[in-house]
Amino acid sequence: MDIQRTIIENTIRMHLRNYNGSDKRSLRRLLDTARRLTHSGLAADMLSTVSSLIEDENSLYYDAFRQLMNQADRDTLIHFAVNLGYEGMAKGARRIRQHREQTGKDTSWLIEMHVGEENAGKYTANAFRSTIRRLSAAGCSIFSLFLSGPVDRILKTLSPVLREEASSAFLIFLPDTILAQDTMQELISLQNTLFLIPGNIPARSEADPCSGHNQPNPSSPAAMADWFAEKRMLFGYYLAVRSGALTEPVPLLQRFEGAASPLVILLRDMDDPALPEKSAELDEYRENPALPLILMDYRLDSADANRSISGKPLSLKLSDNL
Repeated sequence: MDIQRTIIENTIRMHLRNYNGSDKRSLRRLLDTARRLTHSGLAADMLSTVSSLIEDENSLYYDAFRQLMNQADRDTLIHFAVNLGYEGMAKGARRIRQHREQTGKDTSWLIEMHVGEENAGKYTANAFRSTIRRLSAAGCSIFSLFLSGPVDRILKTLSPVLREEASSAFLIFLPDTILAQDTMQELISLQNTLFLIPGNIPARSEADPCSGHNQPNPSSPAAMADWFAEKRMLFGYYLAVRSGALTEPVPLLQRFEGAASPLVILLRDMDDPALPEKSAELDEYRENPALPLILMDYRLDSADANRSISGKPLSLKLSDNL
């Protein structure tokens, strides 16, 4: 048993026991306590950033957190948050540094896998399990899975491993499709997984600044969001954008007004091997949001995390050679 993890989980539950969405002091006390428990490093830096964002009593981040607490199952939310913050950022960062000292090899804090029609056969349960455990031994416990093609078959194959690897955090990026009912039922009990659906709210138009993919069925994301919300599962949205679109984040993100989840991940310039430039406008938006959203700038936030741990940005992608 990991005593430190148990202390952190119990502390979070104590602070949130009577949280009803209006007690802002409970949230601030929780962040202060979590920062003391993590001491220093990436997790403490992240918590300090969040604390600074909610210094204003009128911050819309309070509304975003209240919506998240009301929408998602509380045990699932706590489990995933501890996996992400403690296992991935605190404990994981220490293990990554230890692995580098022992082997001379760097490991990214987050590893992404792209699974579709062309390589789904390689992602057997045994191969996937072996890969996750190998990477976990090197310190990585956060994994992004970008799915396409036979998504139901892929999820049925991988879901037992997701359930087994309870201390890892998985971000599953779903395509614009409706999952089969039996597949969806298998996913309900996963507490270590954040499901991400296309942010087509409303459907994209010709002038939409999102990356050029086929026009989606606008009912698919809405139907999936309704189902995830009904089951109180942890989910959010992702949006593929060109960096130039972030000079005006307000109209870009307006589509998420009234969305079923406040979690939004921006995937920008994903096909470009060079890191995109920071967006001053997006940074300003995150400091002073116009909507109650919790945003992740996927590529740049991941690069910043790797710089904090390893001193340099690292490739996130795992090759098909499991």
